[in-house]
Amino acid sequence: MIVKFTGEQITKKHCFSKIADEWAAEAFPKLAYRTLSCYTAGLKHAKMYFKNSYIEDITHFDIKNYIEDYLVSKRNLAKKTVKNYRIVLSMIFKYAVVNDIIQSNIVKDISIPKGLREVPRELPTDSDIEKVKINLNVDFGLFYYIVLYTGLRRGEVLALEYEDFDWKNNLISSTSYSARTIYGRRLLRPEIVLDK
Repeated sequence: MIVKFTGEQITKKHCFSKIADEWAAEAFPKLAYRTLSCYTAGLKHAKMYFKNSYIEDITHFDIKNYIEDYLVSKRNLAKKTVKNYRIVLSMIFKYAVVNDIIQSNIVKDISIPKGLREVPRELPTDSDIEKVKINLNVDFGLFYYIVLYTGLRRGEVLALEYEDFDWKNNLISSTSYSARTIYGRRLLRPEIVLDK
């Protein structure tokens, strides 16, 4: 933090990197493993770009340059990655607002550019589907079968319990998911974290 004296007014300035590190120390322990890896990369790039800037001095123009020039033009990142990095930056600014460091989160007003490249997900081939069907009874075969035919995510399937299957109506209820955190694997339910 820097303190500037301007006449009778005292202005405190906060280094962006320090605020970003404080936000990460608070937010990262609560994140699932894959989210943590995405956010870590976003944090690294934001700190690299805004290194010695004071968060109070960062403008809409600076944010727009970071997104359009640094992330898109120079790094050629995909749309999803740019969105994730923008989310990280927005959360850092929100942290600064909540802690009375700045007045508003200027990142939320900046949108990402249109026409960014998207990396489509590939559907499994007929051969892949056949392999899943044939291997249904091998170790972990049911896992892949459920993922393939329900659309549930990996963590949601791992969290399924016998009670989640309604055999009479052929339904599966997915109300929680399993996630790797820095504390190990946890069973997560909306608003509740249970050790498993």
